[in-house]
Amino acid sequence: MDLTSDTPFTANPPVLSVFENFIGFSNNEVCAITELVGNIQFLNFKCVDNKTAGIEIAVAGVSPSVTVTNAVIVGKSGLNDSANMRNDHRGFIGPGEGFDVLLDGVNFYNYDDTIGTSVAALSTCSHCFFSPSTFAGRAHYSVQKLNVLTEPSVKRFIRWETQ
Repeated sequence: MDLTSDTPFTANPPVLSVFENFIGFSNNEVCAITELVGNIQFLNFKCVDNKTAGIEIAVAGVSPSVTVTNAVIVGKSGLNDSANMRNDHRGFIGPGEGFDVLLDGVNFYNYDDTIGTSVAALSTCSHCFFSPSTFAGRAHYSVQKLNVLTEPSVKRFIRWETQ
């Protein structure tokens, strides 16, 4: 084993870590956030009225990588003061680098311009809206059974972040 390497355990097979049935309501930043993760699944998450984002994955480190399955992510429920929301609120912020991200059966509700002008249900590149960033453009996203239920005034569903 080469302990001088930045990633000495890359030869090990990935082990799936499952986090399930989590409810995050009105957090000051994010319902669920990760920094450098491997093979991980968020299962049956409910994220409502969180200030910055529902779920944020900064860097996905191995393949297979991040899966979000059967989640409900609500931008504004009416149960909380929308004035506390950021005007660039996101439902899901994915990594700008790393391996595969799969959103499977994720439902987004109420991501519209009454929260702010730069609101989006999906956003890429977790660290790209911080300067300086070196993460843009190195992740692969897949979606299936994705639902977005919002006001007709919604101007953007996906926000592609760049450096």
